Amino acid sequence: RRRLPLPAAWVAATALGMGVGLALGILLLGTSTDGAALPLRGLITGAAIGGAQFLLLRRASSRAPIWALIVALGWALGWVITRAAGVDLALQWSVFGSSGALTFQLLTGLALAWMLR
Repeated sequence: RRRLPLPAAWVAATALGMGVGLALGILLLGTSTDGAALPLRGLITGAAIGGAQFLLLRRASSRAPIWALIVALGWALGWVITRAAGVDLALQWSVFGSSGALTFQLLTGLALAWMLR
């Protein structure tokens, strides 16, 4: 917390970004979990979340512009890994399974460590 003091608005920005990203992804690509639709929806959702979070991170790090890209790629990769792990995606989950989540956390954790150097 001392190295990255995030305002309470972080939660609101993340929720807003996710809502906008999910809605836009479904509007553009539908709800199919086959082929490229799933990672593309993840990319759109991640870009919206990362963009909203970037607006708050830019005050804390000069390297913050990379954040939206990392979150977008992390969401796409998280969904690809979740599907590859065999999670039943027909239930239309809003967030990926634990295998995708662990990958996302590793990727974003490494990005934060780099950003805060």
